[in-house]
Amino acid sequence: MFTDAPEFRLWIQRTTDAEPPFRLRWQVMDGRGTLLLPRGGGTDAAPATSSGTQSQLSATDVIQTRFLVVSDRGGKRNQFALDGLAKAQLDALDDTGWHALGLDTSGTSLMIPAKPTPPPPTQAPPSPQQRIQDLEVSLAEAQSQVSELTRRVAELEAELRSAE
Repeated sequence: MFTDAPEFRLWIQRTTDAEPPFRLRWQVMDGRGTLLLPRGGGTDAAPATSSGTQSQLSATDVIQTRFLVVSDRGGKRNQFALDGLAKAQLDALDDTGWHALGLDTSGTSLMIPAKPTPPPPTQAPPSPQQRIQDLEVSLAEAQSQVSELTRRVAELEAELRSAE
């Protein structure tokens, strides 16, 4: 339907452990995105990234926020408004998970579907034991390469001595 629209995902979460209670999280598959946040009569934006999270937003902040996506396909910029969300709708969100936002029929505003969806899993860092095993494998490979190079240097030195 919106073939020129960049591929991205945007989620909202209402928390009970922070005030203001809302978080926005994004992932852009073919570019970078940032939230244009209302601040002091103007707009504040962090550098665009392929993914990120913004916490401690009020319902008013969320409604006034715009999501800017810069596509890797020619640097095209697209803005998506969150002003179609109602304060009552945000306040009614359950705090059990992330809710995916989807494009409305105009393709320029984001809306909340009825069912919460989790954000993509983040890759956990390797355990210390796994990191040690990985380093041991790398060390063994490096030692093998050093042995091969030492052998080759000895061969070349022998050839050089025989040529003299």
